Amino acid sequence: MSGVILSIPWTLLDFILDALFVKNQGKDVPSLYVPSIIFLIGPVIVNIVLSLMIIINEKKKGSTEFRRWFYDNSSFAATAAVLAGADMSTLKLLYSEIFRMKKFNAPFSDDSKTMILWGCVISSIIADIPQFVIQVCKK
Repeated sequence: MSGVILSIPWTLLDFILDALFVKNQGKDVPSLYVPSIIFLIGPVIVNIVLSLMIIINEKKKGSTEFRRWFYDNSSFAATAAVLAGADMSTLKLLYSEIFRMKKFNAPFSDDSKTMILWGCVISSIIADIPQFVIQVCKK
């Protein structure tokens, strides 16, 4: 899990480069401009909603240990949920146990970890594949 901390800058860079592509080259092929925006913003909304649902569900149905962790680290959890808009794998940071700090040791249930994994897969399908197709069509 130590690779999670290293993946966050790359995730943010990927999102920034995607946004810059839409901004700077999106209108080069007018018929691809709207799909480019949809496949940039749509997955972000889906990822944020899914990440918030995972955290809220875990808070409701999870252990008292998770509730205690969330109470102590709510702003960190909210920041991670927003960053998960760029990529769901950012939520893995919450339970990565990096530096053995409590902040990075959220006691997520196995069901929530599975939902995060599926969120990563779905995010790749609805964001990366269409963006790749759009970039190929632009060329």
